[in-house]
Amino acid sequence: MKKLKSITREGIALALEKAERYRLLNEPSEAESICRDIMELEPTNQKAIVLLIWPQGNDDSILRYNTCVRIIQKHTLRERQREMVEPPLE
Repeated sequence: MKKLKSITREGIALALEKAERYRLLNEPSEAESICRDIMELEPTNQKAIVLLIWPQGNDDSILRYNTCVRIIQKHTLRERQREMVEPPLE
């Protein structure tokens, strides 16, 4: 099996731009590959992490959240009061 080649630290900024372009072109596998190469050098690179886990234009989680909020508002639901239960003394 062939070994992957590492990118240079100087090339990270351009690689991030390229990954973002691939996301916009709806090519997630290419963007993922670039992000993984970046994270080999900088595991905590926030932009690479975001591009890796949240594809541009995918607002599914926001749409689900908004639906939940609307249901809560429609039915005027409130958070339950927590009951304080003390364990019995032995």
